[in-house]
Amino acid sequence: MKLVCNKHEISRTKEPQNIQECCTNCLEILLFKQISQYYIYNRPDYTPIYNNVIENEKYCKLCRKSLYQGTNNYELKQFKLCSDCYRISFGWIESTFAKKLIPIIYLPWWDNSTNCRVCSSELKFISDCQKYCANCHIFYTGCRYCLTTNVIFGFTEKSQCKKCERIIFIDNTNISTGNSCLDDFLFNLSFIIENLKIDEFTDKTKNFGNYFKPDKIDEIISFIYPKYKKPENIMKWIPYSQFRNVKKIAEGGFGIIYQATWSNGINRTVILKRCKNSHDFSKDFLNEVFLKLL
Repeated sequence: MKLVCNKHEISRTKEPQNIQECCTNCLEILLFKQISQYYIYNRPDYTPIYNNVIENEKYCKLCRKSLYQGTNNYELKQFKLCSDCYRISFGWIESTFAKKLIPIIYLPWWDNSTNCRVCSSELKFISDCQKYCANCHIFYTGCRYCLTTNVIFGFTEKSQCKKCERIIFIDNTNISTGNSCLDDFLFNLSFIIENLKIDEFTDKTKNFGNYFKPDKIDEIISFIYPKYKKPENIMKWIPYSQFRNVKKIAEGGFGIIYQATWSNGINRTVILKRCKNSHDFSKDFLNEVFLKLL
């Protein structure tokens, strides 16, 4: 926000420490430090103010530690967070669907991106503070009180803000198939926990120096997920409600073939096969399908 007001006879001998100390007549919040991708480069009239804010960020406002005192012009204009006061941490939580432990990364800022950090696919928003990638099953849940983000590698019902310890419930209603075996099967197709380079992630986040830039964390998150499969190679769960004009076209010994229009696939014509006794499919059957897809 603007640090000085010269229009209303308000003089400052020190930097305002909170919003109450600022001039209420011309108070403007330009950006939040913990929302790293909000830029004002398209507003030339705000550039001097933006540069002034950046200039005041050479030292951490919490611990007063020096962050960057170099002369690189590009580096000077980048938002930086103190590596001591804004800590990135890692943990494990239980997956609701797979009934196994899945990784979670606690980011000390609000992730406001609209694309997945791993596959760049457009994220699906569950609410204004929850989103997920339908391709690689990564969930991003934000705490609106602390402006922090939990990055969860898999399905779960809830997570907890690392700072205020509030419980964040995740709405999986439109994500789960309703069958635990099938949920586990689809989850394992696109995501293999054992292949995550968790140790490397921990090491990289410990060696930031005095500061780090939030956008660089994207590269680290992509690095720890080396076995990601391209979206076109992943089997997905599609609710029957997305199919219309379903017509029976053939029947054989193992099932019935239908033709339908997939409404979420840009009205694409698709073929559906209903296997006989499909309601009795087992985990062993799904494992056989999984092996054939490898």
